[in-house]
Amino acid sequence: MIDHLCVIPANRSPFKDDPGFLPAGVRLAMIRQAVDGMARVSVLDLEIRRPGPSYSLDTLLVLASTYPAARLKLIMGHDAFQGFPGWFGASAILERADLIVIHRQSGSHALPGDPSAWIRYLPPEWGGRVKPHPPDRLITTEGRVLVERIVLSTTSISSTQIRERHRWEYIPVAARAIFDSYRVHADCRLPHGVNHRINGQP
Repeated sequence: MIDHLCVIPANRSPFKDDPGFLPAGVRLAMIRQAVDGMARVSVLDLEIRRPGPSYSLDTLLVLASTYPAARLKLIMGHDAFQGFPGWFGASAILERADLIVIHRQSGSHALPGDPSAWIRYLPPEWGGRVKPHPPDRLITTEGRVLVERIVLSTTSISSTQIRERHRWEYIPVAARAIFDSYRVHADCRLPHGVNHRINGQP
């Protein structure tokens, strides 16, 4: 159960150093427009206001200080989870937040079904501190739910796959107005042909 969802766009991802990405301010405005009117959802600009690469640990430290009574949860895709040991401060992240792993049911990096196989995606020092709790959890030896998998029944496509394959048919129709609002920015280099494709043009 999540009481409130904070959507926090990165200023610059440590894993995606592409000069063609939309400027941070434009992405922030697009997200705000996309979630406008959604109850219990906030869009925060704290990473955009922080210079340099955006590290989840830094953000969690700010949130923990701002909301000391909150139990923080970090939501990520299953492909990101499989690379989690390489994240900056991965072990410290687990000390401060539980992980919710969004699992898409297809793809080349599908998450193993047995939770015991997920332990290898944690920092090594956590290996002896967790145990599987089938079908969808890893819990600590103290009983804390450290990792929980949520299986999506919607389209099994990631943002990375959209960028790599130019599969713009997966962009919801509702997003067209958002793209139309910001494609006029001269410094926003969208992938070749996207402006036509999201508007139903060849």
